[in-house]
Amino acid sequence: MAEVTLKGLEKYYGDVLAVDSIDLTIQDKEFVVLLGPSGCGKTTTLRCITGLERPTSGEILFDGERVDHLLPATRNVAMVFQFFALYPHLKAKNIITFPLRARKLPKDQIREKLEWVTEMFKLSHLLDRYVGGMPPGDKQKIALARAIVREPNVLLLDEPLSALDEKYREEMRWQLGHIQRELKVTTVYVTHDQREAMSLADRIILMRDGKIVQEAPPEEIYQKPATIFSGYFIGSPGMNMFNVALEDNKLMVGEKRIPLFLPKPQQKSLAEAGEKDLVIGIRPEFLSFSKEKPGDDVPSLPVKIFSTEQIGNYKIFNFRIDETIFHGMVDKANPLEGEGVALFQMDKARFFHRESGKALF
Repeated sequence: MAEVTLKGLEKYYGDVLAVDSIDLTIQDKEFVVLLGPSGCGKTTTLRCITGLERPTSGEILFDGERVDHLLPATRNVAMVFQFFALYPHLKAKNIITFPLRARKLPKDQIREKLEWVTEMFKLSHLLDRYVGGMPPGDKQKIALARAIVREPNVLLLDEPLSALDEKYREEMRWQLGHIQRELKVTTVYVTHDQREAMSLADRIILMRDGKIVQEAPPEEIYQKPATIFSGYFIGSPGMNMFNVALEDNKLMVGEKRIPLFLPKPQQKSLAEAGEKDLVIGIRPEFLSFSKEKPGDDVPSLPVKIFSTEQIGNYKIFNFRIDETIFHGMVDKANPLEGEGVALFQMDKARFFHRESGKALF
């Protein structure tokens, strides 16, 4: 296995900067997910690691040794693509063992490795079948088995589940996580799906416009987003973001300057931060609804619900302030309709600098 280090990694396509001076260390045996919207540079970063792209500048090191000058075949990495890239005229067993035969391994070693990976992925019923007629989930298992059978130092996965339907995605998410923990192979996984990232990663690397926005374990990146972008990109629905102004220890919300009570702990933190115009971020699960107006010392805003959605045992309620839509979440038994107040768990809120988007606390 290997520790992967990127130092000042940059990649230009003509005048377009796809990856912007990334510094990143991926620990040996770690499962890292590169997450972000389309065009953020995550796949380009992955392709630089595997050697399919040559960095414009910067260094790529495996266990402290530079590899950015090496061909992909000499880096001992394996890559699984979004689309399966399988040979339809070959049987599954021949596809899986292709990289072993290309390296001219002895037949008994090839047979042993095939038996090992077949047991791992439960593929015995597929080995003598041609892949053309297989369902997508089985095709992706074959592609993963072909990558794993090489026992690579680094496993690189480029949106491997995005072409699968929900049933296969759930199964493959579990299997990928299980196999990575069993093999302890350094893994870099690219996706735009934050649910995949949250369920699989030891650490999420959130990217935007070619840069790393935040890197943290899933729980930390969810509970303590470092930027406004981190807050609304992670979560479904994402974090609510309210533009506010601090005035006499109260928060004035939106263009209509609706007062929102600010508890003393947050008053002290904002005073220390010295910011007057800022953004409050709060997750929908920390924003509830009541028909009755609470006391003046309870953080709340008057709202009018315009729609609701039921998700399992919970309901999402939606309301507007200054034409911006916000979301709260309550138990499904809670009646949700008409006018009332949105109640804030202010100790769960996150405060951001309005211009830079960076978290204050």
